[in-house]
Amino acid sequence: MRRLTTIVAAIAAFALPSLSAQAQSIAVPKTSVKFSDLGGGPQLGTLWGDSSKGPHGSLLYLPAGFVSPVHTHSGAYEAVVISGTVTNAEPGVEEIPLEAGSYYRQNGQTKHVTKCISHVRCTLYITQSTGFDFLTR
Repeated sequence: MRRLTTIVAAIAAFALPSLSAQAQSIAVPKTSVKFSDLGGGPQLGTLWGDSSKGPHGSLLYLPAGFVSPVHTHSGAYEAVVISGTVTNAEPGVEEIPLEAGSYYRQNGQTKHVTKCISHVRCTLYITQSTGFDFLTR
């Protein structure tokens, strides 16, 4: 229960700045979230905003055992692990296993590798002030 409370509090903290500008409260059931295939297994489902071009809060699914290539993003993002165990590290930096309830921030334009090191799918909530991209060059 404590872990769930931590996760909910972290998600609320990320979402509050964007929600304060909304005129009415919203609810987004899981069944209405549309997921986009990012290629190679990961999927992104936008909960609020527009993940293709601006600020957003999204669910990111990583398949069990997923290892990304070295990549960057144009803008920084913040993530809370909801399920599974993830690592997110720059090449040559120690990988720290992040279980459900853990948080990390990834700076934009910084090379890194993201892994789902659990035997079940990893789910992350990410928030970003820019559109989501995945650059391998």
